[in-house]
Amino acid sequence: MIEVSNPGSYTKLEVKYDNSMLYVFMSLNVSIRGWEFCIPVFAVDGTFLTSAYGGSLLKACAQDGNSKIFPLAFSIVDCENDESWEWFMKRIRDAFGVRSDMCMISDRHKSIKNAANSSFPELAHALCTFHLFNNIKKNFNKSKKELRKAFYKATKAYTTEAFDTYMKQINSMCSSLKPYLESVGYKKWARSHCENNLHKTLTTNIVESMNSRIKVGKDLLITTLFEYLRTMVQDWSFTNRNLAKQTFTALSKRVEDILHENYILSLKLVHITKFIVDLKERTCTCRSFQIDEVPCPHAMAILKELYQDPYKFCSTYYTKETILKAYVETIYTMPDKSLWNVPEAVAQKIVNPSEGRTKSGRPKKQRISSRLETKGITSAADVMFMDIM
Repeated sequence: MIEVSNPGSYTKLEVKYDNSMLYVFMSLNVSIRGWEFCIPVFAVDGTFLTSAYGGSLLKACAQDGNSKIFPLAFSIVDCENDESWEWFMKRIRDAFGVRSDMCMISDRHKSIKNAANSSFPELAHALCTFHLFNNIKKNFNKSKKELRKAFYKATKAYTTEAFDTYMKQINSMCSSLKPYLESVGYKKWARSHCENNLHKTLTTNIVESMNSRIKVGKDLLITTLFEYLRTMVQDWSFTNRNLAKQTFTALSKRVEDILHENYILSLKLVHITKFIVDLKERTCTCRSFQIDEVPCPHAMAILKELYQDPYKFCSTYYTKETILKAYVETIYTMPDKSLWNVPEAVAQKIVNPSEGRTKSGRPKKQRISSRLETKGITSAADVMFMDIM
């Protein structure tokens, strides 16, 4: 009925040999149609459910040109293992296909890695820097402010030269840490080494932020939960569409602020000869131009001298028109069940409930924070607001 009420949506159901529910997947038409107008980086994550049947909710999210969370897909599975993550990844590929320069970011869950290698072998797979630093604190018992600052500067560095500088600082604080980060693979977490453009997405914050939003829905049964998620996406789509309509600048507010900041910095530049800017290719040796897809201070200085419009050198992802295209589709409400016209083949399908996984004692409603999580920094979301640059 989701596909009937919202044509173009994609759903998939899989049952076990005894017809008990195993996996279910949902991606709404607004997500499928709008994905091509979003930043080509998506994050995946899973969270436990607190209903009587347990299970896990897998999620995939991206961002529009205004840095707003753009939900892509949801799936309820029995647990997070190789089979469930591979099934989820294959459904994402079925629904969205593969775009050029597409990139995925996740934590270091081995099942996600295996599923990505199997379902998206051509995809660049990056790791959440927040989770990686938590692993550093666990394995090396290191959480000094100076080390954390150097690490995040290394992750955000645009050039390999700047990256090497911060790695030397890290090595001077902990000589055994550099070999560990090398074994993880620089291209997995360092922006300067990543195979595809990560833009500014270095954590799984865009998908983890949804966990607090759906906290109430985690208690619901599956069909009710999916209606709850459909309503949530409907509300977000309506809000972000109106936000884009009310934008009176050529670009989103976030990018307008970046462009203005780079213009101010360009006025302070005295020597820019060591940086080579190619306006035709939209590149600069500082690499900020081609990664952020917004003119860097060096490019802004040249554009000012040539009386060129800097807006013409920004990515189309950030324009008001592109953001509106991401939300052009309408999400329709589900009709009352008495009005459903269910095909006979669907009506005859037997789907039994999953085996209950209720544990003794009071049901757990909240995730218990790890001892490794620094006070005041409880999620990847907090990293984005740290003043470490």
